[in-house]
Amino acid sequence: PRLCVRLAPIAYRYRQRAWWRGLIVCWLAGGLAGAGLIGLYLGTGWHHAASVLIVPAAIGLGVLVVRRRSRRASPTPRWLARYIERLYPELDSRLSAAIEQEPPAPDEPLGYLQQRVIAEALDHGSGKPWGRVLSVRRLDWTRRAHRVLLACVVGLIVGAAVLPRMDAHGVARDRWGLGGAATGELTVLVEPGDTTVERGTGLVVLARFDGPLPADVTLALEPSAEGSDRLTMAKSLDDPVFGVRIPAIEEPLSYRVIYGDGQTRAFRVDVFDHPALEQADATLTYPEYTGLSEEVIEDTRNISAVEETQVTWRFRLNKSVASARLVAEDESEIILTVDDEEPAQYQTTMTLEETRRYRLHLVDDDGRPNQRPPTFVVKVLDNRRPLLTAAFPGRDMRVTPIEEMVVEAKVVDDFGLQDYGVTYTLAGHEPTAVVLGRQAAAATKLTLQHTLAFEQFDARPDQLLSYYFWVDDVGPDGQVRRTFSDMFFAEVRPFEEVFRQGRQPPGGEQSRQQQQQQQGQQGGAQGAEKLAELQKQIVNATWKLIRRETGSVTTPEWDDDVTLVQESQQDALDRAGELKEKAQDGEAAKLIEAVESQMETALSHLSRAAEAEDVSTLHPALAAEQSAYEALLKLRAREHQVSQGQSGSSGSSGQAGSSRSQRQLDQLRLNNERNRYETRSQASPSQDAAQREQSQVLNRLRDLARRQSDLNQRLQELEAALQEAETEAQREDLRRRLARLRDEEREMLRDVDELRERMNEPANRMEMAEANRQLEETRSNVRRTSEAL
Repeated sequence: PRLCVRLAPIAYRYRQRAWWRGLIVCWLAGGLAGAGLIGLYLGTGWHHAASVLIVPAAIGLGVLVVRRRSRRASPTPRWLARYIERLYPELDSRLSAAIEQEPPAPDEPLGYLQQRVIAEALDHGSGKPWGRVLSVRRLDWTRRAHRVLLACVVGLIVGAAVLPRMDAHGVARDRWGLGGAATGELTVLVEPGDTTVERGTGLVVLARFDGPLPADVTLALEPSAEGSDRLTMAKSLDDPVFGVRIPAIEEPLSYRVIYGDGQTRAFRVDVFDHPALEQADATLTYPEYTGLSEEVIEDTRNISAVEETQVTWRFRLNKSVASARLVAEDESEIILTVDDEEPAQYQTTMTLEETRRYRLHLVDDDGRPNQRPPTFVVKVLDNRRPLLTAAFPGRDMRVTPIEEMVVEAKVVDDFGLQDYGVTYTLAGHEPTAVVLGRQAAAATKLTLQHTLAFEQFDARPDQLLSYYFWVDDVGPDGQVRRTFSDMFFAEVRPFEEVFRQGRQPPGGEQSRQQQQQQQGQQGGAQGAEKLAELQKQIVNATWKLIRRETGSVTTPEWDDDVTLVQESQQDALDRAGELKEKAQDGEAAKLIEAVESQMETALSHLSRAAEAEDVSTLHPALAAEQSAYEALLKLRAREHQVSQGQSGSSGSSGQAGSSRSQRQLDQLRLNNERNRYETRSQASPSQDAAQREQSQVLNRLRDLARRQSDLNQRLQELEAALQEAETEAQREDLRRRLARLRDEEREMLRDVDELRERMNEPANRMEMAEANRQLEETRSNVRRTSEAL
């Protein structure tokens, strides 16, 4: 019985729907019959009084039949159970099973399992609205359709009965119903007759006379338009046509043409609105790792958000429509759903994966599309890796065993950092990672600084220390990812290095011969220096591979790049063999043998990395490459002879022109002043571009502020004028000016969104965080002004 009580309202609605549907069929049949009678009269003039009575009689008979059938249409509980289960598949036939339960005997209660099935069905009915299978709203729509059709049928029947009587009173429409009227021998044809126009547009009415022309012709309006209920129609040259234009029509009205002693019937002018967008709001739900709260952007058509952001668009239209969809450039469509509470509001939810551009296409119930489909731009921002750059010293250094070297780096991230620090390694030792901080805020520029105390490392001359900075942030998948800076080297040099003044060679051919002779004598030292430079490049190349290959799958360039590093390491090993053959003492030979051993170890790891596509094998290869580089540094000369040629260029006997000793050579020129200022031509092009971009954005912000100030001043003037207006015409003119001002305010809102999108570009997002916050305040002010207007 409790289940039957739950199902009784649904059964009642079902019977009601059957009753209303049956009535709708009756009204449709009666309406078609009435329309047929009117069409027969207008086309042939045939009319019979009995024909008007037949239609209501037939409709009444149909109503009786429908009433009888609707009473028999009461569904059984089992049928309703199956009907509900189709809407709620999770019931899994439990409702049907519960309906079918009966006690084992008339006097015995239901069993435990039977009671359990019934209880589960009742519990589901308490949590789920079974009434949705046939909602009250759907029943209301059926009832409304019945009422509308009933009114139409009554109108058609009345028209079929009254229309012939109009002829007896002297005002009858012409045979084909074109809007003409006749009085005696004078016939008038009115164009366009009954019509429909777009709201806000005008209408030209023409009256064409066939017969003697009347002296005055006027157009009577009901209700009046623009404060006038009668408009004088002007004659068109020699043509028997009088015309007049009705100004902008905002509401439905009727008009008739009055001429002499006669007048036409009243013609109906209905107005319509093309479907149009009034406002679009976007609700952004950011991924959890960003730490950003949900944001609502009102009245916008451009949004920029990080990938995987969920966006809910809400479009408020001027009326409900039959179709609302977003169409992308590739013709893919997103169908919008209507809001249950607001019939003129439609919405959709999307997850941002790529930048897309959509157009909003609307079609109303009469098949009218929106005139200018608005464009919506959804720009997806990548969750970029932190921008990490070495600030100081920013290059390789040569230090003493007791020196303390301060290293610095700059870092900024769009959504904040987790951990950050520096890792340094003495060749042949395990890397040491130092955590410099944790949890940095988004778009905050940080300076990472650490002091490398070589005395604490027990550093010795000719040792090599490498270091790099690293930062951790959260990637698009929600997992922590690590970003590395470039690797830099610090070579531990002896406390003393001797630079002696060499004899300046004479000019001419003899000078070149002497230089070639000196180069031949120092060929071994130069070969070690060049080989060390090559090995340093191999170390940097291996480190760049480790920095790049951070994913679970290697990049397409992996095979070619690893092969190139492997070939370069093999070339360095061959050069080391040649250098070993030229070695003149046993200590140099031992160093070269150590170099060859480390290079062979590095080659072995590089080969395994190329075969297995395993990035982890690059780390031992990198350690072996660094050890080889350190051993090559021990082959360098301790004493340098320096001379200056006639052209002013300096050179050394062992490492002429090498970057390692060039700074020491420069220090010998005491009269060479240091230019501490960077000229315009030396400035970085990227810095110039960034400064230009920031300057353009600031100029744009100032322009928006000036426009807003002008709009505020004009708004105050119009507000004061509106309060002082005395006539309705003045107030109407001021309202139109306010409407134009509102359109300008909305246009400025579009410009603010465009600038906001520009500032959210990956290249600008971190540099313009503060300006972006100021722009948000500006947009909020513009939005409030637009709403006030």
